[in-house]
Amino acid sequence: MRFAGRKAVVLARDAEGRAIRSQPLRLPARVVAEGSSADYDAEGALVITLLKQATAQHAGPTGEAQAAAR
Repeated sequence: MRFAGRKAVVLARDAEGRAIRSQPLRLPARVVAEGSSADYDAEGALVITLLKQATAQHAGPTGEAQAAAR
């Protein structure tokens, strides 16, 4: 995935190995890549979980930003 502000694009490869990409997705809030996860659900759909980017006033010096974003 690539992020630009509140937009994300999913980058992948098809069955033949060619690079493919999604249309830009507008997210409800800024996100960070660290701590995100991806897995397939029971129906075979890819599910990506992202963490919200903490605002400067909630960010702490010891990694509290990710905890505050959850």
